[in-house]
Amino acid sequence: MGRKTTAEVALRRSDVRDMLLQGKSHERIVAFCNQNWHVGRKAVEADITFVYKELREYFQHDRDDIIAEHVARYEHIYAECLSIGDTKGAMQAMKQKEQLTKLLDNQPLVNVNNNSLTIDLSNLSLEDLKQLL
Repeated sequence: MGRKTTAEVALRRSDVRDMLLQGKSHERIVAFCNQNWHVGRKAVEADITFVYKELREYFQHDRDDIIAEHVARYEHIYAECLSIGDTKGAMQAMKQKEQLTKLLDNQPLVNVNNNSLTIDLSNLSLEDLKQLL
């Protein structure tokens, strides 16, 4: 079980990535790598950790790209609505963009209508409610 080259490690990690995405168990991945790559459990577990981190970063980057694309679409919708005088549509596009980017925190909504006060506590957790009390 001598030292492996960078290329061998990359190929082994590619196999590990494929097996993880196929839903193979860690035990099965360890057995496969032991048999085909002649490495021990510790090396395979390090590979699994590395692949999980790599996949997490990949999916985060992908998610960020999708959010950026949707934000651009909402900005376009906002501009189009304003150009035709649809302020309600423009405000809805702005609200959707803020919701998508989580720009605004979900705070309890306080509304005053016809001299009556309405408070929406539906977005608060039990802990938040306890703090308010």
